[in-house]
Amino acid sequence: MSSKETTLVLLLLVFSVQCDQILDFKVITAVRHGIENALNYIESNLYRSMVDVTLGVAFVKAFMKDSYKNGSHIMDPSSLRIMNRCDNVLAKASQFFSTTEENGSDWKFKNLIYNDIWTKSMDYKPKNSLKTKKNPDKISPQIIFYRENYSDHCIFEIVNATNQKDYRQCPVSRSCWDTFYKNAKGNGYFLTHKLLILQIAKARKCIINAYYYKKQVTEICTFIKYDATYYTGSQDEKFDLFLEQILLCGYEGFTDFIRNDWLFRILKSQRDSGCFKDKLLDKNKSRIKRDAVLFEDGCSDHTTTLGAGVLGLYYNYIIKKEFIGM
Repeated sequence: MSSKETTLVLLLLVFSVQCDQILDFKVITAVRHGIENALNYIESNLYRSMVDVTLGVAFVKAFMKDSYKNGSHIMDPSSLRIMNRCDNVLAKASQFFSTTEENGSDWKFKNLIYNDIWTKSMDYKPKNSLKTKKNPDKISPQIIFYRENYSDHCIFEIVNATNQKDYRQCPVSRSCWDTFYKNAKGNGYFLTHKLLILQIAKARKCIINAYYYKKQVTEICTFIKYDATYYTGSQDEKFDLFLEQILLCGYEGFTDFIRNDWLFRILKSQRDSGCFKDKLLDKNKSRIKRDAVLFEDGCSDHTTTLGAGVLGLYYNYIIKKEFIGM
């Protein structure tokens, strides 16, 4: 057993972790180390990664900014150090992505990452605020793949309609409306992309009806919760998707995605180098994300940045729920 596995076992024994218990704040040490190791790995591999690798870093930065309490909090030195680390990684990333047109790297990095659109005050909802509901929509894998690829086009519509300085109406094409905004039907990455596009529209200051946003986000995360909770085998088979589900629904404050057993699964799956594989099963690997790079160590840039983002979410939750007592 490695020292990392021994540490996790001891944490489990000392803190008597149960799925329905609140996270013990002492676990934050392991979470913090996980974030820092992931950031180190991301920075070391920026030159051969896709631009999406910076999104998780942007989320980590946002979670740290919300955790930081101007020096009055016991964890502020750690929060500030990680926040500054994110700034350094993003500054280095700008050398690779800000002027590269391939895969839309330049406009994605400038408008979705570097402008710090993700920072907000995290407001966590009560546990079990989401119902357990299976999505009745059955969509073929071919259609889902098409719709995933189409998401960049619809995100670009949002970027073109906004300037990040003031709130604006954001015109939506009929095809994007029918594909991503009209309803919460779907599964897999198609469903998380629906959520992400809504979140981008809000973060970029599109004027959105509050009732529509809440209803759509709640319904999407209700279906995602079912998939993440009951398809336990797919948590290993599609670990990358599992992390994306936690990060995006967790960002909306749904504590149904803040679970001790999930946290320890994530910490245990992180390799000593700080990276994450896109799936955890000991079978021949296959790339499950179109915008991902699979490295020779078996890790994925996309999964690693999601892992960093999820650990940042848990860090923020532990501080605000355990230390501050929200």
